[in-house]
Amino acid sequence: MRYPIQARVSFSWKDENGNPRQDQGTSRDVSEKGTFVLAPRCPPVGVDVRLRMLILAPLDAATILNMEFKGRVLRVEQTTPGGGEDGFAVLGRAAIVRENNESAEEENHSGIGPNTDS
Repeated sequence: MRYPIQARVSFSWKDENGNPRQDQGTSRDVSEKGTFVLAPRCPPVGVDVRLRMLILAPLDAATILNMEFKGRVLRVEQTTPGGGEDGFAVLGRAAIVRENNESAEEENHSGIGPNTDS
């Protein structure tokens, strides 16, 4: 099931030379298995990517959820004909959701820290 959640997304990956890259976009939808991100620059198909998004909790507008994904880019597509914004689909391998006020120490033990994958 996909949820039409539009949230700001920060994402990072390593290019073909192993150099770290990062950019920002907006989620179009989110599911338990991944997400689709609209962005001006997309990582290439097949690359490992890390995403972080902040989402207002649906039942409590005062709570912000910090959602993090590790996954692989499944496809990249042009979403608007004639040169509009592009987007990419990510199949998630790991996801963590927590309230935004949890400590940085918990974040460091989450398994989603700086991109050290090769």
